[in-house]
Amino acid sequence: MEEMEEAGTKKETRKFYRKVNIIRKGYKPMIGMCKDKKGNLVTEKKKVLQRWAEPFDKLLVMEMKIEIKVMVMVKMKLRKREKAWIRKKKKRNLEQIETWK
Repeated sequence: MEEMEEAGTKKETRKFYRKVNIIRKGYKPMIGMCKDKKGNLVTEKKKVLQRWAEPFDKLLVMEMKIEIKVMVMVKMKLRKREKAWIRKKKKRNLEQIETWK
């Protein structure tokens, strides 16, 4: 109610009437329907939920693929650094051996 009064005093007409209609008409649940990939109307609750889940599953799979690629790249960089470190260590050891001779 306070939000409605506030909208009325601030001259936010659309917001005001939206609140009035919500109070006047009450809550009405949305009808659970959607269209499948072919454009056919889907009304079965289970199939509607499956249809809504499809795009999110695709996004999740894409995100996982990206994470795997990043992990592989990080692993490759670490291997390169490790190899470079081993080469430096070998070089230092060889230099030390030469100085002992």
